[in-house]
Amino acid sequence: MSVLSLARQPSSIERLQAGLFVPDALAPMTPTFRRWRTTVTVQDIRSTVAQYLGPERASHAFDTFAAGHHTRLDPAAPADFELLQHAEHLIASSIGAASSRLVMSLLLRKRTVSAKAALKTAR
Repeated sequence: MSVLSLARQPSSIERLQAGLFVPDALAPMTPTFRRWRTTVTVQDIRSTVAQYLGPERASHAFDTFAAGHHTRLDPAAPADFELLQHAEHLIASSIGAASSRLVMSLLLRKRTVSAKAALKTAR
């Protein structure tokens, strides 16, 4: 671990990756991270999962997730940590855990870069 990594706050991608690799019992920041939100929407997640599982299987998996969490998944709403984690597990069932983590990291990075670019453009 470098001194620089201790001197700054972790990025959203770094926090997501830490959450995927570090068991909950060892992660004191987990409760805070679980409240973390992203610019990735529920629809972005559903579309990404559908690319790997197919539309019907993905739709069924998200309907089951929503029912299990007693919620309705609004396509335009930001995806929360639990949904991101669920999507990672769904994709992993098709392409493996390491590849799934890469897919999720790239999706988050793409959306984070897009949001930063939009903020710079708006100024």
